[in-house]
Amino acid sequence: MTSCSSTPRPSARPDTEPSPDPAPGCIAALDLGTSHVKAALVDASGRTLAEAAAPLPTERGPHGRMHQHVLDWQTAVRAVLGELLGLLSGEGPSAAEGPSAEEDALASLGASAQPGDPGQPEGSVPPGEPAPSAAPIPPLLALAVTGQMQDLVLLGAAGEPTHPVVLYSDTEAEPELAELLAARPDWAARLLLAPGPDALPPKLLRLARTEPEAMQRSRRILFSAAGWLGFALTGRSVCDRLTASTTSAYFTRTDDWFPFGPVFEPLAFPELTDPGTIGEVTPEAAAQFGLPAGLPVVMALGDAGAATDGMVGSMPGSLYLHLGTTGWAAHVHPRPASALPLPSETGEPGTHHRLTHPAGHLALARMPEAGEALERVRRRELGLEDPHSEAAHAAAEAALLRALAAEAGTGGGTATERGAARNDAVGSGAAESGAVVRGAAARGAAARGAATGGAAESGAESSAASGAAESDAETGGAATGGAAESSAESGAAMGGSSAAGKARGPGGSGAAGSAGVSAAGSAGVSAENGEVPDASGVEAAGEGTTDADRAYLAAVRALAGEVRELLVRLDAAPEVLPATGGVVRSAAVRTVLEAELGVPVVLLPAAEAGLRSCARVGFEALGREHTITPLVH
Repeated sequence: MTSCSSTPRPSARPDTEPSPDPAPGCIAALDLGTSHVKAALVDASGRTLAEAAAPLPTERGPHGRMHQHVLDWQTAVRAVLGELLGLLSGEGPSAAEGPSAEEDALASLGASAQPGDPGQPEGSVPPGEPAPSAAPIPPLLALAVTGQMQDLVLLGAAGEPTHPVVLYSDTEAEPELAELLAARPDWAARLLLAPGPDALPPKLLRLARTEPEAMQRSRRILFSAAGWLGFALTGRSVCDRLTASTTSAYFTRTDDWFPFGPVFEPLAFPELTDPGTIGEVTPEAAAQFGLPAGLPVVMALGDAGAATDGMVGSMPGSLYLHLGTTGWAAHVHPRPASALPLPSETGEPGTHHRLTHPAGHLALARMPEAGEALERVRRRELGLEDPHSEAAHAAAEAALLRALAAEAGTGGGTATERGAARNDAVGSGAAESGAVVRGAAARGAAARGAATGGAAESGAESSAASGAAESDAETGGAATGGAAESSAESGAAMGGSSAAGKARGPGGSGAAGSAGVSAAGSAGVSAENGEVPDASGVEAAGEGTTDADRAYLAAVRALAGEVRELLVRLDAAPEVLPATGGVVRSAAVRTVLEAELGVPVVLLPAAEAGLRSCARVGFEALGREHTITPLVH
C-alpha cells in the first residue's frame, strides 16, 4: 500500500496572500453527488451567474448492491461543464463537444449530485438570482469540487476504471464485515464509530473474492467522486480528511490509512489533504473536457462538510438540522477528532459519526425517521391517502393549528412546562451537555404561539407543511455519503437570539413571541411574513378539534423529542436552530419544534449550499477577496 499525507491546516485558508485589488472573476463550483451533477458559476459576492445539472443513474441489485459507473460520471460532468463554458464564452447553453464516453474510457472525470428525485434541482446559490444570459460573465478563475463520500473507486495503471463504483450506500459486504471484525480486532478498536457493512475495507475484501480479475488490474483506489474528478483533471490523487473519516480505513490518531495486508498492497492510496488547490488542469484533461489548460483545481470538503459550511459555516459551534424523509443534525465541534476518546478506550459504543474537520470535528447524527413517521400518522389518523399532495399538506397544517389552539384554550400546559417534564424523562444528560432545552423563558428565545401560521400562512407554507416527500438519500447515509440534498442537503455565527427573544433569519425576518403557548393562545411574529396572526381565528379553528388532530400533534411532538435527543448526543446547545428539509417548511411544525426545544427555528432557503461552500473555498485558495457568507451568519 502506498500512502502519504500532508500537514493539517486549521482552516480552508488561502494558498496565497489575498490580492489587495483582485480582478473580477468567477469560480466554477461542482457538486458531484449521487443523483445529479450540479454546477454553477459563482462570483466573489456569492451571486450565481449560471448553473447546470445532469442526472446520474444508479444500478441496484440483490443484497444491497448499489453501483454507478465512471463513464456515466464523465458524461454528466462534460455536459454541465459544456453548458457553463458555453455561457462563459458567450455561445449560449450547449453540451461539451468531444469524444464519446466510450472513447474516453481511459480518462476519468468525476461527477455528483444529491440523492433525490430526478429532474432539475431546486434552488441556486443565494444571494440574488442567476444573472441574465445576456449579462457578461467574468473570467473563470478556478474549478472547485465537492461530492459524495465513502465510495470505492478502483482505477488501473492508466487511470481507467476496473470495476463499477461501489457507492457508500452499498451493503453487500455484510459477511466480509463479520470476518474482518473477527480477524482484525485492532481495526475496529482504532475507529471512532463501529464499522458497518457500508465500510470500505469489507467492500474491498469482497471484491477481491468475487472480482479477482478486476482487483488484479487495479493500481489505485479513491474514496469519492470529487477525488476521482481531481485525479482525472490534475493527475494528483487526493482525499480530504473529512471524506477519509467516512471510510473506516483512516485513523485520526495517526493521520494515515490502516494497512490490511495483501489485498491492499498493490493499491496506491490517495494523499490526505485539507481544502485547497490540488493542481492544475492538464493539457489532456483540457482537450477532453473543454476546460482551459492550467486552470487551478480546488478540492473542497466532502459533501456533508461542504453542505454544513454553505448552510451555517465552519466555525466551532456551527449547527443545522435537516428534517426530510429521515433527519439528521450536523455540528462543528471544536475538539479535534484526533483528541477524541475511542469507544475501545471508554467502553461506550459510538452513537454518531465524528469526522475530521479543519475546525475540530464534524459531528453528524441521524434520525432513521422524520417525515416518514409523520406520513404514517397522516395516512392512519388523518385519512390522507396521498400524504404528499398539496391538499394533504394543507389538511395536516390545519390539523396541527386546531390541536394547538384547542390545547391553548383548555390549559394544556405551556411549552416550558412540557419541555421541563421531557427533560426530566431524558435525564441529566441534557443538562450536562449544555441543556439543549433550557425553557423558552430562560433562553429568551420564544416559540411562536399556537396561532402562528393561521389563515395568513395557509398558502405556500401549508402547501409544504410537514413535507415528508423530500428525499434524504442525499445525505449519503446522512452522515457518511452523499450529503446534504442536497442533501445531502449545512454556522459560523448563527446569530443568537437576543434578550427579547428575536432571531434574525436569512431573509432578515425575525421570530419572537411568548415563552410558550399561553391559555389565551398568544402568538409570536411569523418568521415568514412578520405578521402577528389573529388569535380569534385560531380559537375558532380549535372548536372542531378531533382525536386525529391531537394524534398528529402528538406525533410532531414526538419528533421534536427525537430532535432534542439528537442535539444532546452532539453536545450542542444552540441559541438558534437553522433548519432545512420538507418537514420544517410547515409553519405549524416549526411552532411545535420551537415550543418543545425552547429555541427559535430558522427556516433556511432552498439553495445549493455545497456549491456555495465550493465557491468560497475556491476564492480563498486563490487568495482572492470575496464576500461569500453562509446562508445563516
